[in-house]
Amino acid sequence: MRRLVYYVASTLDGFIAHEDGSFGGFAWDDELVAEFRESLDSFDAVLMGRKTYETCQADCTSSDRWCSTPGGGYDQRRRAA
Repeated sequence: MRRLVYYVASTLDGFIAHEDGSFGGFAWDDELVAEFRESLDSFDAVLMGRKTYETCQADCTSSDRWCSTPGGGYDQRRRAA
């Protein structure tokens, strides 16, 4: 059986975004972004919400392995799980 890793950026009280859906409360410096991208290469699968995916996709480069998959593996036909 494979190991499941829950990897999430959150505040100490458990929030992942502001009420309006923005991520302004997180400090996104170059080192953090590089660490995040490096960690993605060690994952077999990545599950993220649409807004998070769209935010990441906007910064995606062709050298990112997970960006090279059309849609990043996101099935746009699915509206709810």
